[in-house]
Amino acid sequence: SIVNSLAFPMFGYIFSELLFVIMIGDRDPDFIEKARQYVLYFLYLALSMGTCGFLQKYLFFVTGENLTFDVRNKLFESLVHKQISWYDRKERAPGVISNILSEDISGLNGLTTETIATLFESFLSLVIGITVSAFFEWRMAIVCFLATPFVLLGGIIMARLGWNNRPGARNNDGNAKKKDPYQESNALLSDLILNYRTVISFGQENVNQIMDKYENLLEGPAKMRVRNAHIAGVAFGYSVCVRFIYIGIIFYIGSEFIKIYNLNSQDVYQSINILFTAALGAGFAMSQVPSATQAKESAKKIFSIIDEPSKLDSRERKQLRSVKEGKIEFKEVTFNYPTRKQKVLNKFCMDIKPGMKIGLVGHSGCGKSTITNLILRYYDLQHGQILVDGLPISDYDVKELREQIGFVMQEPVLFNASIKENILFGKLDSSDAKVRQMAEMANALQFIESNFEELTQAEQLDIVRKEIRDKAQSLRLSQLLELSRLADLQALMIVKSTLENSDDKFQRRLAKDQGFFIEIVRNELCDKDVRGMKWDDLIVRTEWKQDLLEQAAAEERLAQFL
Repeated sequence: SIVNSLAFPMFGYIFSELLFVIMIGDRDPDFIEKARQYVLYFLYLALSMGTCGFLQKYLFFVTGENLTFDVRNKLFESLVHKQISWYDRKERAPGVISNILSEDISGLNGLTTETIATLFESFLSLVIGITVSAFFEWRMAIVCFLATPFVLLGGIIMARLGWNNRPGARNNDGNAKKKDPYQESNALLSDLILNYRTVISFGQENVNQIMDKYENLLEGPAKMRVRNAHIAGVAFGYSVCVRFIYIGIIFYIGSEFIKIYNLNSQDVYQSINILFTAALGAGFAMSQVPSATQAKESAKKIFSIIDEPSKLDSRERKQLRSVKEGKIEFKEVTFNYPTRKQKVLNKFCMDIKPGMKIGLVGHSGCGKSTITNLILRYYDLQHGQILVDGLPISDYDVKELREQIGFVMQEPVLFNASIKENILFGKLDSSDAKVRQMAEMANALQFIESNFEELTQAEQLDIVRKEIRDKAQSLRLSQLLELSRLADLQALMIVKSTLENSDDKFQRRLAKDQGFFIEIVRNELCDKDVRGMKWDDLIVRTEWKQDLLEQAAAEERLAQFL
């Protein structure tokens, strides 16, 4: 930064000297030698500016990136360990979080080494320019210094507008309570993408309505951009115009000083040119300064997330870790989601003994998924207790508890990896033989081999490259792989869809031989579905009845269905 701050004042000095050498021309016997000398000075200056400029940008960039890298890691670690309820708010939608991880983290550079270096370089360039200018003619140096702020102003305005117009910039109207339109639009877009099937199912009119809402959210920022474009045009015109006005006025004053004080014209010109080029260099550097205001907003947002403690942190270790039998008891459980006032469970009671295979049946929104979420400790209860082997579930180590629960989602996911890697998500340290055994236990081995050649080849095969475009085939493979991941677990199992792709023998093996309990969740059940499901012990039908969720024996509920 020190060497770069010398560049523009030195350029002004060398240019002035060379100009007067050329003006004198061949009247000076040393004309050629002096001209070559100053041309070499230009070459040396260019090489030093290029080398030092590269080193400055590279070193400060590396330092800044290391800093933001550490902050990004801490932010990501904090996000991973936040309780599930933390993400229920709209301002914490996936689109908003991803924007914080990208745009706001990058915006921190406005408060890091890059800004410090640029401000230091600009300030030092002006100080050196004023000092050298005063050395040649102090009166002109004072006049030039008084006019310098007008030259700097153009660069500062352009920098400010550039950062306000960059992608992801925020409205800064001083109203802290006003919702950020970019954040709201990102949240809406995120919800639309994550739930696109539901959105499309409501028809084109619903899609158009959502898109209109998205456009309305961005209407304010669009108007701000148009306004800033006009201001930027005026500012750019000003920054160009002020240079010529500056030159005209300063040279007029310089000519008057030469006449009044009988000054040396070369000294006056050098004084003007050195300070002028120093001011131009400082203005250019200032135009590259990241927005400190934006950086402060980003830092406040990022560190508020990092510093906010998680109400349910899986990193907190507890002594009670192993589930021995797998007995689950719900005692007077009352629960509502943090963002909703309506109770989902109200004094709900249920007992699940080891080895039982039960089904949760009921309409959408009656609390089936909520029960599974509470067993997985995604949320804490408002009232009541959930006991595992007679002990409160809150006494168990969260990480160890979840590792002992096999969870098959309603819509199983195929990760962008090989079949082997998809199965290994259930147990990362499994050998190839164990992977084959897990696939065989889940009744998936035959399907994989028949559709993807030999397993040894399919293990390394990228599922995406295989282009599994058939929906039924993709769903079947997804479910089988999901079951394969869980086949080696020895505790509890929760299944959020019927196991139509696995035979009854496999289900009984899970439920009986390995001590699993299976909870089958369905949004709707027709007679055919109920007949096809072989619940051995209990059907729990969750339904609203005087704000209470009731439990019934299998025979009673099955009679109602059939």
